[in-house]
Amino acid sequence: MNVQGSPGKNDYLLVLNQLGECLGFGRALASLDSQTKSSQVAIKNISDIGDFLRRER
Repeated sequence: MNVQGSPGKNDYLLVLNQLGECLGFGRALASLDSQTKSSQVAIKNISDIGDFLRRER
C-alpha cells in the first residue's frame, strides 16, 4: 500500500493500481497515517470500475 499525503477520516480517496490507473473512489473510514497497517485500511466504496458492469445485468 502506498499512501500519498495524510488523508484523515471521511476524506475522499482514489484507489489506484500499480500502473496509476483509477480502480475506484471512496471515503476513508479512519485516518490513514504512517502508523496504519495495510491490513487495517478501510475505505467506503462510492464508485469503482466494476459498477457499470454490475448495473448492466
